[in-house]
Amino acid sequence: MLRGGKKPNIDGVSFSGLDLRGYDFEKLTLSRCNFHKACLTGANLSGAFLVESDFSGADLSNSNLHGAILKKANLSGANLSGANLSGANLQEADLTKADLSRASLGRANLTLAKMTHANLKEASLSFADLTDTNLHSADMRSAVLIGTNLTNADLRKANLEGASHSKAQFSGAKLEGALGYSA
Repeated sequence: MLRGGKKPNIDGVSFSGLDLRGYDFEKLTLSRCNFHKACLTGANLSGAFLVESDFSGADLSNSNLHGAILKKANLSGANLSGANLSGANLQEADLTKADLSRASLGRANLTLAKMTHANLKEASLSFADLTDTNLHSADMRSAVLIGTNLTNADLRKANLEGASHSKAQFSGAKLEGALGYSA
């Protein structure tokens, strides 16, 4: 914290491989930072501005990212199991092969996100916006998709077995080879 209660703006700093578990980054600006393979278990990143930051391979399990701005962030291969991403902005984020099992993504914006082969088992995506999102081969077993917008989403070969999807919007969605989907 700086004088006058202002929080610093951090741009382009590398935190790669660091142990940052439990750290409080609430409402900080950390754009274009490198968190590759960093341990952020239980960290508080709520309301943080994390545009274009690299979290590939990072451990963000049980972290708080409520309302965080992660536009165009790289979260490929990241562990986000049990994380709170409700209300987060993940537009155009790369979540390829990310573990989002049991994560809370209610009202999150995932428009144009890449989520191929992502693990969304038992994740809550109620009222999230997944318009034009690539969920090819994603594991969405027992996910909560109530009121979720999946317009034009690519769900080919996704596993939706046991997922609850009442009032979800699937118009224009690609569902070839998807398991467990019934209109």
